[in-house]
Amino acid sequence: MEDLQRSDLTLLDDYIHTAIGTTTTRHASEDRLDCPPLGEAVSAERIMRTTLHDMFDAYVSVEVRGTPTLQEVKDYYWQKARDVTPDHGAKSNFSLDDYFRVDQDRHYDAIRETVVTQYTPDSIPVVLFGAVDDYQRDLGLDSVNASRMMLTLLKKNTPIISDQAQSFMAMGASPSEASRKAFRDFAETTVPMHIAFLQDKGSELVGSLSTIVNKSSIYPDIDTSNKGKSPLLISTEDAAGFTKVSRIQERPYSAQELAMADRLYDNPTLQKAVLMFHMSYVDYATRYLEQHPDRLQYSLEPFTEIFVATEPGVYVPNPKLIRVIGNNTLPAVARMLIKEGVGIDSLTSSFLQDGAVLAKKLHVFQTQIGQFNQTQRADGLIDMHSIFTRTCPAMKMFTDALTQQLPVFYENCR
Repeated sequence: MEDLQRSDLTLLDDYIHTAIGTTTTRHASEDRLDCPPLGEAVSAERIMRTTLHDMFDAYVSVEVRGTPTLQEVKDYYWQKARDVTPDHGAKSNFSLDDYFRVDQDRHYDAIRETVVTQYTPDSIPVVLFGAVDDYQRDLGLDSVNASRMMLTLLKKNTPIISDQAQSFMAMGASPSEASRKAFRDFAETTVPMHIAFLQDKGSELVGSLSTIVNKSSIYPDIDTSNKGKSPLLISTEDAAGFTKVSRIQERPYSAQELAMADRLYDNPTLQKAVLMFHMSYVDYATRYLEQHPDRLQYSLEPFTEIFVATEPGVYVPNPKLIRVIGNNTLPAVARMLIKEGVGIDSLTSSFLQDGAVLAKKLHVFQTQIGQFNQTQRADGLIDMHSIFTRTCPAMKMFTDALTQQLPVFYENCR
């Protein structure tokens, strides 16, 4: 614990125990509608990132020794991993083979179809999907960057939208109706103005938007110093739908890429490599904790995406990680194969490495989410305070390991 003060770990433990439990800040906000104060969330994320790197920065995979069969590896892995509970993201009805599936609905068209089918045309998620469509149509952006741009503009305008909602309530609209009207005004007025603002800057800038979508210079200056003193009041339904809009940012893959990724996960060599890569991570963590017993005085929750302590001194792989690799990295590998005009039988360690690098570039572990809290009102409306960026604390550590070590395991398992 050379890079982390004991006071930091105590602060992180307090945050875990009082604010998020076995979930993440994102799930606390989106699922429980109980987002912690953002200052605490940012501090906790920094400490989580540091403690993850303290443990794993020296991790290096080792050469596979002996020739265990895939079934032997599966049996050994599952004997341990099957004890992980849904509290840490495992699926209670899944067998090990079920984890080697790639979700097929993680692309824009499928998400949009779900939203327009489940929600009314005046709902916040449908209105915001329309704004994303406008950015795609008028500026030539893909759905991921269109979503990022729309949500960044929305974040800047949230105080103004809140004031507009207050004005609509003063004219007799209910709180949820007022918020819907204010969001619609944003989509029908502010978004077109932003598109025109960008188009006026010329075709060269418009053509480069996907590379500068986070730069403040492409957004109009907005003075909100005297606005937005009250949170937006939205329905539980609209809050749930908003999360579907924000998650477009993490869904950069096409239906074709997802389908190929699912077929890739049928590859016995890849399955064996993923399981052995994961178990090597857990073995390394076990040795680390044996050598650094002081770390056991503090919560191990920051590591549960990788391993879970089922009892003192017993650490087992969390099978959720298999799905994380399948849903986030393998479609990028599929994109590289498609780009080269080859099929799944052409998979090599180089494609795995290139896909892991691409997934990191696509920011699949980073998104903007809503800051939601349940109100004490009788009508059950939700406070929406703001939008904030959330990055998985393990993003750099994990993507670096995938890039450097998973290809090694794949080669050794061939």
